[in-house]
Amino acid sequence: MSVPPAGDVLPCASYPQPVGNLLKEAFEQVWQSAQATFFRHKRHAPSECAGCEDFGACAGACPLYWSAMGTSELAGDGRIAHAPA
Repeated sequence: MSVPPAGDVLPCASYPQPVGNLLKEAFEQVWQSAQATFFRHKRHAPSECAGCEDFGACAGACPLYWSAMGTSELAGDGRIAHAPA
């Protein structure tokens, strides 16, 4: 999470939509909000990530990336498809 001087709570420094504002709301209210819970529980992760053994390491990666690029690079098991060496 990132909090710029205006108090907006961002899921990350690059994400444009805040999940709350600490100058207007208590931390607990922001933390327990539906938007913050969505990111904390990694619900932004593509469905292809479900069950991937590496999910703990990447946590579904960046939702901005998936929005811009799609998920076609994921293999059927949710892992990044790499070309054979």
